[in-house]
Amino acid sequence: MWHCQNRLRLFLLVIIYYTPLESNSFISTTTIAPRPNRYLGTTNSRQLATNDMLIKPKAITSSRARTRAYSKEMKRQGGLDDDAGEAQLLPLSDYDRNRLLDFKSRFMTCPILILDAILPGQKLQFGSADPKFRKLLEYVVKNDSGTIGMIGLNPHTGQPLNTGVTLSTTPKTIKWKTDGMIVLSGKGEKRFEIQGEPWRDDSKSFHLAHVEIIEDREEPRLSGERMRLAEELSDRVPSLVVDWIQWVVKTKKCDIRGMDQRIREIGKMPESIKKRALWLAALINPIPELHGVCLEIRPAMLACKNDFDRIYLAVTAIQSSIDHLSGRRHLF
Repeated sequence: MWHCQNRLRLFLLVIIYYTPLESNSFISTTTIAPRPNRYLGTTNSRQLATNDMLIKPKAITSSRARTRAYSKEMKRQGGLDDDAGEAQLLPLSDYDRNRLLDFKSRFMTCPILILDAILPGQKLQFGSADPKFRKLLEYVVKNDSGTIGMIGLNPHTGQPLNTGVTLSTTPKTIKWKTDGMIVLSGKGEKRFEIQGEPWRDDSKSFHLAHVEIIEDREEPRLSGERMRLAEELSDRVPSLVVDWIQWVVKTKKCDIRGMDQRIREIGKMPESIKKRALWLAALINPIPELHGVCLEIRPAMLACKNDFDRIYLAVTAIQSSIDHLSGRRHLF
């Protein structure tokens, strides 16, 4: 059957998407060596290897010579003028301006909290008396940003993942208790990727990082066949959710009231494939956790690069959970 044939794929997807980009790992301070290139170490030591292309010094010299000759000819014909003054800016269309504004708004700098991989719509409450945690929240309040980048750890390596979700905070969501405990409440909002290496703040208490919001970033277009399969998988979600809830209640992992509360927190099931896949992952990997119900797929879901991978991962996970709860095939 479909769910039996694809169970192994679920484990492979989880393992693949759990793998972080090592260049963004900031627990280890070890410098990562450049990616080995198969052209290095050849007998001709004068050959240069760059991005899997073999370039010889002679070719570079010839190219530069042709460029100089072209520039001289253009100047002779009046096409280039070193004394022409400042270059005129090309006029931008409304579309170009909107693209530039969108590009600028996608990038930001925020403090990073390494705690758990959460998804958009999930609510989190966390308390700590750690002075470093206090410093992080004081930074957020002082800079009036209200945004924290929440990331989890790779369960296989223990290294921080480079994808996460922004956590929106306000003075009302931070409770400063008299015993030194600080309680933070927040809701996952937008998915992001860490760009470059994070760094420590001036007090060395927490990390800051440049992040790119990828919630609406343009993704590679799916082929017609993959898009059709993604739509078919998405159409299966409502019936799978009904079956899953029935088995969760039947096995006494949660009661109807508790499931109703969890669904209210993450909202109604979306229509789009991307949002539906994220919603489904948030449902089967809720906060607080439902022990012994489903494999953890949230870090893998955040790392997916297209809608087919997202919906395939989510549907395979919930089907595997149903098989586990019903006793047909155990996950643990």
